[in-house]
Amino acid sequence: MTKAKSKTTKAKSDKQPISLAARYDGAATTRSNAKHWSYADYKSADLDSNFETRKTFRMRARYEVQNNSYAKGIAYTIASDTIGTGPHIQIEGDDYTTRQIENDWSKWSKAIGLSDKLRTARFSKLVDGEAFLLLTTNDKINDKIKLDVQLIDADRITSNTISFSENLIDGMEIDDKGNVTKYKMLENHPSEKITTKTTDIDAKYIIHLYDILRPGQHRGVSELSPCLDLFGQLRDYTRSVLTAAQTAACLTGVIQTDAPAGGEAESIEPMETIELASGQLLTMPAGWELNMTKAEQPTTSYGSFKQEILGEIARCLQCPFNIAYGNSNNASYASSRLDWQIYHKAIRLQQKMMADKALDKIFAMWFSEWQLQNNRRDVVANHVWIWDGINEHSDPYKQAHADAIELQNCTTSLSTIYALKGKNWETEIKQIAREREALRSLGLVIGQVVPDEKLLEEDNEDIEDKSNETENDRD
Repeated sequence: MTKAKSKTTKAKSDKQPISLAARYDGAATTRSNAKHWSYADYKSADLDSNFETRKTFRMRARYEVQNNSYAKGIAYTIASDTIGTGPHIQIEGDDYTTRQIENDWSKWSKAIGLSDKLRTARFSKLVDGEAFLLLTTNDKINDKIKLDVQLIDADRITSNTISFSENLIDGMEIDDKGNVTKYKMLENHPSEKITTKTTDIDAKYIIHLYDILRPGQHRGVSELSPCLDLFGQLRDYTRSVLTAAQTAACLTGVIQTDAPAGGEAESIEPMETIELASGQLLTMPAGWELNMTKAEQPTTSYGSFKQEILGEIARCLQCPFNIAYGNSNNASYASSRLDWQIYHKAIRLQQKMMADKALDKIFAMWFSEWQLQNNRRDVVANHVWIWDGINEHSDPYKQAHADAIELQNCTTSLSTIYALKGKNWETEIKQIAREREALRSLGLVIGQVVPDEKLLEEDNEDIEDKSNETENDRD
């Protein structure tokens, strides 16, 4: 009977469907995580970064940068490292016209202070979340081309309303294809003069710089938004530690007695203060003893806490900790190089965005004016932008040796090497040719530098040491 019953049970179980009780723990709402996820929403990119949200972030980010030395230092360092002394243009070709275009662009950009304006734009983009530049005419420019680039506060590009429609998103008119056709700009900053009057500006005269983090996003949010609370915690903690230290310093000591009430201790007035003379001995009333206040602030964890907070702040800005902290005492060479690789990539991405969205648009309009001024509609100016070089290697000899090998193997070019140094390769090699010709005319010859084999062996040993150091840092 038992055997037959088991067969029947097995047959029934074979016919029953198999159900899997599977789920994502992160999508479950429980008592322990309900409060944490209470502000999560299902809004679009533009609704998520609506007018009020961006306005609040801009006000708080500006306040923090104005009052927090770390916040201002990080923002200004990133802006300075991104723009440097400013981008330089390199036109394809090797003739008089090419050199004339490069020289005229250099004079014009210097006349309008283009590098300073780009640096301010990068700073504003980090703090405000976006930067606007207006291409306009300025007769006061000390150059034959009167094109000017004006910085526009993000607060002025607005529809002056919280709501928006499908084709109007807070100061931006959008066509059916998603292209921005017009920008609406207030005549004054809202805080200077309450006005609803706006001016419609064609999109071809506006440069809008911001990071697109979601599809369908049309306005930028402050890059400091994830770490604003951390800056506040950093300042609050420092203020609390300072207050505790000041309180301990003000209270010199407290006198107390173990005698019972009405005992042998001499009676004194409660909360009575006794002035202590500096450098002298003092006797206490009979039955009383003096307990000095211990200064326990700042604690040993004070510095570690600040470093942890700054490390978390630096991460969202893709900035190395030693840049955010302004100190590299505890950083090894190998770990610093790894951190700087991330930082340099972030800088190059920002430089490319500046070149694609701002510089190319500015140059196109400037070059049209240049063609009219010089009556040269036939000239074509294919160009590249050269930024300040980033020295990623601390040993110039090793870098030069690697460049020489890559040139021999045809894996790089002089243009690439000079561009990484922030120099124009054509200008440099012509200068070198002129210098060598002058040396030959004086009977001086520069010999070829032959690498020292012994020095190369020492370099290889040094590279192995650095590799071991990196592995130890990881461990």
